[in-house]
Amino acid sequence: MPGRNASTTQGAHGVRRAIVAVARHRVLARAALLAVLFHSSFACSGCGGKPLAAKPEPRGPQAPALVFVHGLGGSPADWLDVANALGRDHRVVLEALPGHAHCVMVDSLPLEAAAADVARRARALGGPVVLVGHSLGGAVAVRAALLDTANVVGLVLVETALRPQMAPSERDGVRQAFRTDYAAAVREVYASFASNQRQAGELAREAASLDPAAFATWLDDALHEDLAARAAALRVPVLVVLSPRSWPESESWSVTAESLGYAHVAGVTPVRIASSGHFVMLDRPAQLEATIREWLAQLPQRR
Repeated sequence: MPGRNASTTQGAHGVRRAIVAVARHRVLARAALLAVLFHSSFACSGCGGKPLAAKPEPRGPQAPALVFVHGLGGSPADWLDVANALGRDHRVVLEALPGHAHCVMVDSLPLEAAAADVARRARALGGPVVLVGHSLGGAVAVRAALLDTANVVGLVLVETALRPQMAPSERDGVRQAFRTDYAAAVREVYASFASNQRQAGELAREAASLDPAAFATWLDDALHEDLAARAAALRVPVLVVLSPRSWPESESWSVTAESLGYAHVAGVTPVRIASSGHFVMLDRPAQLEATIREWLAQLPQRR
């Protein structure tokens, strides 16, 4: 990433390795993760609103805390490049969804529970907060913003659709595919999301390591979640970042907004990042970071 020195880059890689290790070696990896985090600008969240680590950072009226939420089948590590860069000027929290990374699934309504956790996190931070969500993580962020109207001052939604993008028959087919052969379904889905074969393999391995039952519960929520009407109640600025797969270059924003459920959401700033796939933060981290930073600079100041 332009402007990052070698020690910063190594720090990001160290956090990524520690987070991935948590799922495999929980006791030893947690100690390693804490050691890395206390020398970084990161705080990685646990389940039930209990952070694994938190490093207080000085914040002025122009520096809201940033809470990053990954998508279905992903991990907090997906955000590391972008969060590491923005962490120079903001306190950063990497949120792990239930059933992912180190976080155990404890609720039959994971999206609702995760949103409540993120809203609690926003309140606990004690100042202005911007929620940054990818894909399904964006839906979690929207729900959380509607729960916490005091602290949340903005939303960044990356590749997030607010309404279902599949017909009922298609949704049934997806669910059946995951029930029949989980590993094969994961490979097929992430091959369609990824921008290259290597990325597809890495994403598929991450998702395949999850408990299939937990994934299925999340998938059911994801396939049915329709936030288009509820999101119209948002009263904070919203940055919507999309790839050409979600916002075709030949299509106007008004058409895409209607399709994805943003037509009646006020204060939306739409941005298309070219040459990226569904995982924009992995494909174009520097451009995404710059886009978020420019948008943050325009937020109304709030202490």
